[in-house]
Amino acid sequence: MTLTTIKVTTHTRDRLKAAARSRRSTLEEFLEQLIADHERRERLESMRSAMTTSSPDVMRAYLEEAAEWERAEATPRG
Repeated sequence: MTLTTIKVTTHTRDRLKAAARSRRSTLEEFLEQLIADHERRERLESMRSAMTTSSPDVMRAYLEEAAEWERAEATPRG
């Protein structure tokens, strides 16, 4: 794995290190989690936006399909 340097102020570096330490993780692990959380929020916002602008017919179809998946997941497998 190749390493690199990211230029941030000393204050920002210290805050990042303290936040990582409080979670008992390395700075890299903490930054990876920050990125993952950010990407998840972006996906959820995109989904929320798509759902609020969808027509009633599209939303009905989505909800019907979601219900089918939930029933399939709840069905015991033999």
